[in-house]
Amino acid sequence: MFAELVINIEAPLENAFHYYVPFDLKGTLALGHLVEVEFGRRLAQGIVIGFAEEAPVQDTKPVISLIDDRPVVTPTQVALARWLADSYLTPLNACLRLMLPPGLTRWSDVTV
Repeated sequence: MFAELVINIEAPLENAFHYYVPFDLKGTLALGHLVEVEFGRRLAQGIVIGFAEEAPVQDTKPVISLIDDRPVVTPTQVALARWLADSYLTPLNACLRLMLPPGLTRWSDVTV
């Protein structure tokens, strides 16, 4: 099984990414859960926005861990974020970020 994730980073990302769900997380992950994944060469947060039996690419990375036991967004919020992204040609991660509870982003704590 594969999870479709929106990566929660500042850079605008048009698409979701597919990560495979390890055996210990199967049955646990749900729509809206916040997870930790490897994105490029760093760790990042991802929000689960869907599931698939097959990934559109061959090589996928695993979901590393579940950050919170409770979903951080509802299925309605995920649907609204998709609609906003499609209707206003806005990156999906920017739309979904609007619906996240405050304090979830690692990069929001900037010290000057």
